[in-house]
Amino acid sequence: RLRNPYLDALHCVHLELLRRARRATSAAEREKLEAALSQTINGIAAGLQTTG
Repeated sequence: RLRNPYLDALHCVHLELLRRARRATSAAEREKLEAALSQTINGIAAGLQTTG
């Protein structure tokens, strides 16, 4: 279960990005945050895949 510390950190980043996206005041800011959210979703999904 070595991957858990990495996923835990990624989950924390994802939650903070989600909070910021919900508070975003401009469309440009929201767009940048949504792109980053997409990357964290992909990272979490990749980390949850089985290895064997």
